[in-house]
Amino acid sequence: MSAQQKGYAYRMHPLTLDDLKAYIEQHMFVPPNAGQVFAFGGNTVNLSPIANVAKVDDIPFEGKHGPFTFGHVFSQQAELRWKCQGKPCRQQQDEPHQAQQGEIYDALLLVEHDIAALREQALKLNGPLTVREPKHDNASIVLDTPREAERRHKRWRLGYKEYVGENQAVSFVGYTMRIEREERTG
Repeated sequence: MSAQQKGYAYRMHPLTLDDLKAYIEQHMFVPPNAGQVFAFGGNTVNLSPIANVAKVDDIPFEGKHGPFTFGHVFSQQAELRWKCQGKPCRQQQDEPHQAQQGEIYDALLLVEHDIAALREQALKLNGPLTVREPKHDNASIVLDTPREAERRHKRWRLGYKEYVGENQAVSFVGYTMRIEREERTG
């Protein structure tokens, strides 16, 4: 990737759950992302593991303690993160979560290409951004690794890109992929 790759940040608000899923489908499950899309979500009592997802219906929007109040879906090309706002998002439920009246989502899309259709529908944030990837192979975020992977001397990491403003300050960190890397200790 070129050191001067342009980056774009779009905010979509307010969205219904159906709107959010449509944006995810439209911007995440497109070539060359196929097969390399990851997602996780959570609320104050539950964080789902980062998982490879093949379609929108595989993305966690709820857990055993109710609907998730935030989530991320990401690939090498883009990240879409959201936060659920409003009282229904915070209710504890025993039944599977169904979108409810008053449930509103605020979403942020980080991409490396301008999306003409979003110019009319979304707020473009932080004018000109450049995207840079960490230069070091080990520059990644270490994740909680399942025991099965640890027994194989593997460690899960989270790759990322930095979206940098004109003042060279990092405006956003976009996740790119879950990496399983061999790491022997001792």
